[in-house]
Amino acid sequence: MNLAGNIKEIRLQKSINQQVIADALNVDVASVSNLEKGKREIRFREIEIIANVLGVSVVDLITYPKKYVEVKEGEDHDVEAVLMIKLKESKKRQILKSIFGDENLEVLNQ
Repeated sequence: MNLAGNIKEIRLQKSINQQVIADALNVDVASVSNLEKGKREIRFREIEIIANVLGVSVVDLITYPKKYVEVKEGEDHDVEAVLMIKLKESKKRQILKSIFGDENLEVLNQ
């Protein structure tokens, strides 16, 4: 299954309606419907928000139905994940900026 399908499947399993996700993303229900059908691109920040609404980690949302991060209720823990993405040089700075923010970008370039 793909990410859009994973979102829909987990949402349905947890009996969460599209309006809850739409409210969290500050979009209309039609946008969530299009997202779940793969007709709309999903931004990285939206993945984080959706994972939070669904009560799963970003990794588990992407790899569903496999579960890699066991979360116990009320337990705070660190999660380490390695993600490798092939990028054209022209997109590298843009992606790093969106992940780490402007203030940390210069540190990464050293």
